[in-house]
Amino acid sequence: MKKEEMEIKINNQKYILNIIEEKRKTIRISITRKGINLRLPEKMPKSEKQKYIEKSIKWASKKLEQNKPLEIDFPENAKIETLFSYYNLRTEKEDRKNYHGSFNSLTNTILIKAPKNKDKNENNANIETLIYKLISIIERDNTENKVNEINKKHFQNKIKIKEIKLKPLSSKWGSLSKNNKLVLNTKLLFCPPDILNYVIIHELSHAIEFNHSKKFWNIVKSKMRNYKDKQKWLKENGNKIRVKITHQK
Repeated sequence: MKKEEMEIKINNQKYILNIIEEKRKTIRISITRKGINLRLPEKMPKSEKQKYIEKSIKWASKKLEQNKPLEIDFPENAKIETLFSYYNLRTEKEDRKNYHGSFNSLTNTILIKAPKNKDKNENNANIETLIYKLISIIERDNTENKVNEINKKHFQNKIKIKEIKLKPLSSKWGSLSKNNKLVLNTKLLFCPPDILNYVIIHELSHAIEFNHSKKFWNIVKSKMRNYKDKQKWLKENGNKIRVKITHQK
């Protein structure tokens, strides 16, 4: 395998284009938080390679524009809604270099302390990241209850899950390890309920069939006949999911 990095500009923002030449017959382009990946067959002629580099930049430019995240503001006092609960949100700006988040269970309040005089977009992005991290801890029990409920309803409790975690994942909605440790993307708690249900069913089905074969998809379909609608929703809306502000004081 041969890997090459190239810095490119799309819409005045810098991105890393990773050009990976490997043993494969097809060409694949994908976007992650770390950059744009272009996977090419080994020993491709330079002229062909350049053509696909240009194509990948055009494709990525179009995709990034289509999936541009919605802007979000975090006022000093607000309320956040997840699939399971409501939380008070307080943000305080003070003389500090770093961001800090905490949760007070007595007042049901998430407190974010942020530096003064930071760029608005950078500030909001860092606040949102902290909220996802805190929600990952706060909502762990509720999420575990939901997984157990689906396991009982659709799998008759036959799936023995060893561990359930929430994490703000960058490129997956969930994963199940071979020793049945389940990780779910925290952003799912800001999706419609049936989307979370689909991802849980999808991952628990991997405990039976650890691949994406026809047999696997038949298992998923037997638990949720319209699962393709959920896949479509995630594909069209996944990058637009944000922390849900439901009320501002």
